[in-house]
Amino acid sequence: MVRVIRQEQSEDEHLDGLVAQLAQKHGLKLDRTGWSRKTYDLFLHDRAANRSLLVARVETLATVNGEVRVFDDRGLPFAQELAEEFERAFGLKEATILCLSPPA
Repeated sequence: MVRVIRQEQSEDEHLDGLVAQLAQKHGLKLDRTGWSRKTYDLFLHDRAANRSLLVARVETLATVNGEVRVFDDRGLPFAQELAEEFERAFGLKEATILCLSPPA
């Protein structure tokens, strides 16, 4: 007898794909660090200064707490879309965007 097992994507794999897809959509560079507890740093290239600027950060705990940290307002569209996906994909009641950018 042959048994067929369908392996579903883990939450970590789903988070990896989701962050990578939205980073590409919003023109952000993704830097993923860590192994069991990953940190996703999202950068925007500043051509004028010829450097990359950290605009948002997400950690693997976001699948539970729905938290997206934003360090620059240019990261808000990414964060908004990601937070909405957290609510939908992970069944969260309410995701949170923490705006940590200094007031203009």
